Amino acid sequence: MAYRQLKDIRGPVCYVGASAGALNAYVLATANADELILFWQAATRSKILGARLGSPAIRAILRLRTRPFSIYSSAGLEKLIRANACVDTIKSPLVVAATDYTRGELKAFYASKLIDNLVASDARLAPDQQRLGHFRRITTTELLIKALLASSAIPIFFPPVQITIDHRGRRETGWYIDGGVGNHTPTREAAYFSRFVTEMQFGRIGVVICVKQDPPRVLRDGRHPMDFFNILTRTLEVYHHVHTAPIVAAWSRINSEVRDQRRRVHEFTQWLRSQQIPSHIIDLVTRRATIDFVNLGGATPRVSAPMLEIEPSTSLGDPLEFDPERARENIEHGYMDTLRVLRESNQMSDIRPPLKDREYLQLVNQPIVPESP
Repeated sequence: MAYRQLKDIRGPVCYVGASAGALNAYVLATANADELILFWQAATRSKILGARLGSPAIRAILRLRTRPFSIYSSAGLEKLIRANACVDTIKSPLVVAATDYTRGELKAFYASKLIDNLVASDARLAPDQQRLGHFRRITTTELLIKALLASSAIPIFFPPVQITIDHRGRRETGWYIDGGVGNHTPTREAAYFSRFVTEMQFGRIGVVICVKQDPPRVLRDGRHPMDFFNILTRTLEVYHHVHTAPIVAAWSRINSEVRDQRRRVHEFTQWLRSQQIPSHIIDLVTRRATIDFVNLGGATPRVSAPMLEIEPSTSLGDPLEFDPERARENIEHGYMDTLRVLRESNQMSDIRPPLKDREYLQLVNQPIVPESP
C-alpha cells in the first residue's frame, strides 16, 4: 500500500490467496493494510485453538470420535473471521482459493464485477477453451466467511467446511479444505485476471507479486522430532514447496516464450512490409501469425506479465503458533523483504521505475506496526 501511494499507482489490484494468504488477500482487498496488522495481532493461540491442553496428541485422542475429525475446532478461527469479514467492504477484486474435498479439485471463490465479466466472457467460449468453470461468485458475507474459513482449514488440524452454493442454475454442496492443498500459490487465477484486463483494454498489466512461504528447512539429525504431528507438518511443508516451485517457474517460462514469439512475429511483419505486399494482406497474415505462434492457437491471447517473488528471509515459524509478538516480527520482516525486492528488481522498469534509494529509505523508516501501549 505504501509503495503504491508513493508511486501514485492507481490501477486496479486483484488480490489472490490460499490458506493464510486468503485471509491476507481479503483484508488487503478492503484497502486497509492497518487492519491486516490488527487482525493477526488479535489471533492468539487461546483464541484460535482454545488449547488448554498443550499436547496435540492428547487433543487428537480426545477428539477421535469427532466427525469430521480434526485436532482443533475451527470455532475460534471462525469467530475471528466473522468479527472482521463483510462482503460490502471489499473494494478490489478478490479471489480466495479453496480445495473442493468432495470433487477433488481447486475452486476459486471471487468477489468482483470485473471478474464477473471475465467469467461471463469465458462461458461464451467453446467448452474445450473454457478455463474458469471452477470460479464461484461470493454473493453474501456468510459465503465469504465460509470461503475464508475453508481456505484456512489445514487438513487434520482443522475440520473441512461444508459450503452450498448456486452455480449456473444448480445447487452445489461440497466439503472444502485448505486452498494450499489444491494450489498453495494460485498464480493461474492471477494469470487469467491479468490476461482479461489486457484483452478487454481495461489497462496495462502491472507487476504480479507472488508472496511465497519460506522454503523447507534442511533437517539435521536428532534436531527434528519424528513424531506423527511433526511428520505431518513436515510433509505439508515439503508438498507445498515441491508443488509451488514448478508453477512459479512456469510463469517465467511463459513470459519468456511470449516475448520471444512476439519478437519473431514483429521481425516477420517487418520483412513482409519490405516485400511490397498490400497492407491488408500484411495485417491479415500478422493477425494469423499472432494467433498461431503467440497465442498457440488459443482463443485468448497469451500475455507477458512480470512477476516479483517475495520469499521470507527468515523462518515464519510454526503455522499454528498464533503468537502476536511473532506475528509482529513476521509482518516487519515481510515488509522489509518486499521493499528490498522492489528496489533490486529490474523488472519494475518496464512499468514503473524501481524504488529509488531515497524512496526506499523513506519507506524503511516508516513504522508499520503500532507500538504496544
